[in-house]
Amino acid sequence: MHEIIESYRCITAAQVALLTGDSSLRQQNTRKKLSRLNLPTVSYGGKNVYLAPGHGGKLIEHDLLITDLHVAVRDIATGWRQTGIRDGINPDAYFVTAASPFFLELENSNPSESPVEKARSYARYADERKHLRLCENFRVLFVVPTQQKAENLERSLASSGIPNLGRFWVGFHDQIAGMPGARLRCPNPRCSRDFHLIGRTTPLPAGAPPYHPGDQ
Repeated sequence: MHEIIESYRCITAAQVALLTGDSSLRQQNTRKKLSRLNLPTVSYGGKNVYLAPGHGGKLIEHDLLITDLHVAVRDIATGWRQTGIRDGINPDAYFVTAASPFFLELENSNPSESPVEKARSYARYADERKHLRLCENFRVLFVVPTQQKAENLERSLASSGIPNLGRFWVGFHDQIAGMPGARLRCPNPRCSRDFHLIGRTTPLPAGAPPYHPGDQ
């Protein structure tokens, strides 16, 4: 149980029960086990939220959404990390699926830095080849509050002048529970298809230029 808390960093009893397969009424078995661990907790939305050591108890809503996404992709993702990655970027998480290594940027309604500026930071990170300490190449998954904001971000990135737009994929909060199969979008006009974390889908229309890894 300690390992789950440390891995997910900020988690509710219901999320732990889902991970452990606890089907008891109101997750009673999970709640009993958690109560014995004497973990730091905060109350949020009428629920106890269990915190990993070192978690400051801030940004609970944001961090619970990250946990929701982590739970959703747990069967298709490896190498999940939420700390220790800097070098000019500050991702919410790093993970790897069959589609690509990903940096996660999960956005709230009022982010302190715009997603486009974050994308510029990732472009510099790639240009300086700092990612080679982790992986040969990578993508960035932006998850924003609404579908409208996702569409707006896609347009903003497409007009930003940032190179290698195929590197950026965009989704929204309501897709988190089904994220492995969610239809994600890419602002690169050459990538005229939908994408999934388990792999690219939806073929290019006839006559469209093919997608190449170099387009990332």
